[in-house]
Amino acid sequence: LDNFFTIKEILDSYDPMVMRFFLVHTHYRSPIDFSDANLDEARQAYERLATFRIGLERYSAFADEEVEGMEEQVEANRLSFGRAMDDDFNTRLAVTQLFEMVRIGNQV
Repeated sequence: LDNFFTIKEILDSYDPMVMRFFLVHTHYRSPIDFSDANLDEARQAYERLATFRIGLERYSAFADEEVEGMEEQVEANRLSFGRAMDDDFNTRLAVTQLFEMVRIGNQV
């Protein structure tokens, strides 16, 4: 039938962290649609988060005064993330909140 992938085949083409992100982005009770398009989308999203994290580490050492006033946005986002996780482990919504945090952080 040739309608399945083995984990080895996927990991030959995709970083294990991309695979992890792909799985986290899918609700645990939903079917998983493995396709190159969906895995490529997960790769792009993961790379966006990873790039933001690296930039945040570099920037955080000297940016205290520039992030003042963002505390409310960050706290609201953190609470939304927590509510998403409390809502039947809604990782799709939680990941959306992570990207909202990236958007907020990129405003600095």
